[in-house]
Amino acid sequence: MSFSGDSADPGRWPCAASGLLSAEQIDAACRLAGEGKLAARRITGWLRGSEINEPEFRLLWLLAGAANSRDAAVSLDQADLAEQLVVSPAQVSGAVERLRSLGLLERVDGQRDRRRQLWQVTGAGEALLGCIVDRVADASTQREAAA
Repeated sequence: MSFSGDSADPGRWPCAASGLLSAEQIDAACRLAGEGKLAARRITGWLRGSEINEPEFRLLWLLAGAANSRDAAVSLDQADLAEQLVVSPAQVSGAVERLRSLGLLERVDGQRDRRRQLWQVTGAGEALLGCIVDRVADASTQREAAA
């Protein structure tokens, strides 16, 4: 399926008053949606045999990235996680609970508001992420060697 070509032709869509700009925006959104699905499949492949799924991995990766940012004390609450992962707060809640039960996340108290539930990756979570990074690197090396 192609998302380029004549889709932006104003005469192609009789109900569209501003066909060119709208069609370009739709084309871009369709391309991004396709790229997102391909990326999710790639991540799922990297996780084969691990105890976590793709949304849980993205949550861990986001938190590990936040912890490795310029401000090493960064932890995120569930609302921030939902916004950055572009998922519902309910999805984050389920993933957080599962990752916490696996010992991969831990709750930390907020310095400004102790009522906020902030989350950070545990040592076990960092180790799992390290194993996944190694698996991806090994797969890349094997592909390069085969080429």
